[in-house]
Amino acid sequence: KNVNSILSGQSNTLNDGSNNNVSGKSNDISNNENSIISGLLNKSHNSNQNVVFGQSNDISNNINSIVFGHTNTSNDSLNNVIGGNLNDISNNTINSLITGINNKSTENEQILIAGDKNEIKNGKNSLIIGISNENMNIDNIITSGKNHKIYNTIDSIITGTKHTISNTTANSFISGNLNIENNGTNNIIFGISNESITNSNNI
Repeated sequence: KNVNSILSGQSNTLNDGSNNNVSGKSNDISNNENSIISGLLNKSHNSNQNVVFGQSNDISNNINSIVFGHTNTSNDSLNNVIGGNLNDISNNTINSLITGINNKSTENEQILIAGDKNEIKNGKNSLIIGISNENMNIDNIITSGKNHKIYNTIDSIITGTKHTISNTTANSFISGNLNIENNGTNNIIFGISNESITNSNNI
């Protein structure tokens, strides 16, 4: 049953919702409330207060989000803006902005992601830009560049290429290429192929 909804366009499906506006072609909408869906081949299920436009975007169990672009997926998330192409946002990503292509966000809060093929899981209050960066269990991080692997790191800046930062690294700045920091605090590392393990207050 639909209540107070507007359906226009061609071959759209609207089931069991209220206060929705659906337009365009071949959109599939069910159990939505207070949402606007427009474009081509978008899907929105069990979601409220969302705006979806573009093509082939697929959202479910979303609240208060904007999704635009092409072939983005957003599940079980809240208060996000998602744009670009082929981004995958899921499992309680909250209050975040994701744009670019082929990025993946899982269980993040207050994250900004831009670029290509970045993967972020269990992050908070961080900015990740660039290409093919992997970030897990991070807080208050800025990551830029490409091909970094960053785990269990807080309050740090990582830029350049192919760094590996892990094991409770904190308050560090890493630049250059192919550097490693493990369990470091208050360090600055730059150059090529340097390795810092359990060091503090070093340049």
